[in-house]
Amino acid sequence: MIRYKAKVSARAVAAVGRLPKPVALFVTRQLEALRENPTLLSRRSHLPFAEKCQIMEFDYDHDGRRYFATVLFQYGQDEQTLHILDLVLDDVTTWYE
Repeated sequence: MIRYKAKVSARAVAAVGRLPKPVALFVTRQLEALRENPTLLSRRSHLPFAEKCQIMEFDYDHDGRRYFATVLFQYGQDEQTLHILDLVLDDVTTWYE
């Protein structure tokens, strides 16, 4: 199995940097999993996201909050690189199971 290289945008790095440490570690582990199997963990993007991209979504509970994450990425032309374009995180205290 191919393990893709990841090129992460400054915007995505900054988003992870603003998170509480346990959440940041979970997000980092999810990005590592994406490198291992992007086809399984993502789907094609749709509006309102950029075209010709893939989306990975996940959530994580920490300290009474649920963090919803959306990772927007593209496959590199070399077919060995993932370009992580953006990481959008929303945290809420009330959600429905």
